[in-house]
Amino acid sequence: MTMTQEERQFLSEQVAEKFDWFNRGSRNWSFVFNWSLAASALLSAAAAVVLKITFLQEYLGQDGAKDIAAATAAAATLITALAAGGGFGRKWQANRVSRGRIERLRIALSDPEADAKHIRSELEDIIRKHDEAIIGSPVK
Repeated sequence: MTMTQEERQFLSEQVAEKFDWFNRGSRNWSFVFNWSLAASALLSAAAAVVLKITFLQEYLGQDGAKDIAAATAAAATLITALAAGGGFGRKWQANRVSRGRIERLRIALSDPEADAKHIRSELEDIIRKHDEAIIGSPVK
């Protein structure tokens, strides 16, 4: 059964809205996830370097160098804990997968013979699976 123009318009708007949402989420969570990995690695390395470079120990004093190393190591640990607890990687992946599924749905919707019931069902499934991927368990 071919869908009406009103149904096609509504579904096209919904798919476009979800695509924009998942695309923004994919970009933003990718940035946060990759930034947190890089920042924690750099801070951890900086903590080790501060303790080994004699110039810094002479300039800052033995206690100053230890304090800076401890502070950078603590910052690295905090960033790692926030990234893990916040599920940054999982959120990035969920948005990326959902964006891909929406792109495929957009292609299906472009078919003149597309079935509105099937498109609606797929859109609902994408949203449900996205929510499950974000929270880590099935959505009731």
